[in-house]
Amino acid sequence: MGNGDDPNGSMSHGGKRKGAGRKPRATPLEAITVKIEPEHAEKFRKLCKAKKRSQSGQITEWIKRARK
Repeated sequence: MGNGDDPNGSMSHGGKRKGAGRKPRATPLEAITVKIEPEHAEKFRKLCKAKKRSQSGQITEWIKRARK
């Protein structure tokens, strides 16, 4: 034995811990795919970077504003 081995031959450390990881969302996010012109995609990436937002965060913000 040694090096963290237990008598049953498995390691006594590592692996998934109970309660570890992200908790699931009450409502899962939905993935959507859109196709746009390459120059628009580049402008969108630059806009997101400048505003320090993810692409999904930026689209969500636009949708929230459009509902008003």
